[in-house]
Amino acid sequence: MPRLSWLNALLFIVLVSFAVQPAQAVEETCQSQLYLGAAPVLNNPKLGERTVPVCFSEISLLYSGVARTPLWSAEHLTVARIQRARGLPRLQSGAFHEEPSLPADLRSELDDYRRSGFDRGHMAPNGDMSTREAQEESFSLANMIPQEPCNNEVLWEGIESAVRELALSNGEVYVVTGPAFAGTELQSLKGRVLVPTHIFKAIYLPSRNQAGAYFAPNDGSQSWEPISISELQKKIGLDVFPPLSAGVKQTAMSLPKPTAHFGCRLHTSEAAPARRGPLDAQTAPAAPSATASAGAAEYGSETEARKHCPGETVVWVNTRSQVYHSEGSPFYGNTKNGAYMCEKETASAGFRSAKNEQRPR
Repeated sequence: MPRLSWLNALLFIVLVSFAVQPAQAVEETCQSQLYLGAAPVLNNPKLGERTVPVCFSEISLLYSGVARTPLWSAEHLTVARIQRARGLPRLQSGAFHEEPSLPADLRSELDDYRRSGFDRGHMAPNGDMSTREAQEESFSLANMIPQEPCNNEVLWEGIESAVRELALSNGEVYVVTGPAFAGTELQSLKGRVLVPTHIFKAIYLPSRNQAGAYFAPNDGSQSWEPISISELQKKIGLDVFPPLSAGVKQTAMSLPKPTAHFGCRLHTSEAAPARRGPLDAQTAPAAPSATASAGAAEYGSETEARKHCPGETVVWVNTRSQVYHSEGSPFYGNTKNGAYMCEKETASAGFRSAKNEQRPR
């Protein structure tokens, strides 16, 4: 996996002490997702370069053409919104798409993530969306970061659920979620999409006049820390809630402990916490899933699967829906939670073939 030199990364990521507004104003229709209509303020003018505000029906975000990720995604969660969201069937992972409203030279692409070992991690989650339109918008790559699979599927899902519960118990919550880039080296997907070192989710509860943030490394450790909005600003160079008083920003509220609802279903070697050097996302072998049934193994690359069953059919298994897809299907290699597997082993592992899907000849 390519790495960007520290000199180049420094031009865009290093934090400085003065504040500037984003390069373009957030559209008025997106202000309902922001506390008092105020967009987060960047403390680093370089972070504001090549940024594009994107306004969806239930998400306001600032996209970076440098990182090819959002710098932040903002939401206003209410009781009514969460209740409506819970009544909707969830979209499947095939809904991921490139963002057509972004300039072609700035947008991330589906190919950037394919076989990278990283999930396409929602910043504003699908589970928060209360309409079909909003759900589809949440699957835009403009709302995605490269996220370590076990972080995304276990810890972060637990944090997202905890924040929804806060909205239900307190009436409303304002949320700003995004990546953080720290350290002396930054990794990238195919030299294009920056891989965050950390992820944050900041919240403000108007009913309590309290705020705080979850801050976690982008790895499989499941570790996180509660921090104040002021401390978050020092770490990432972003004032997520400009209207709040200094006192509220400096005091970290007590955050509910996230409860995981799923186990880690796929942990590829290139996404392991202990990275010792750049890895080729196309050829790095993946460790078989710990949840695979005896005799069945899941692989992060098609090449590794074919080595396991030479001459046999290899399929893509969706580890959430327990359905598998054959080569030639638009879902082959493209669902958020999945792996390659030998077809002859799918039945013993509890997977079934997708209905009405044409098989390769």
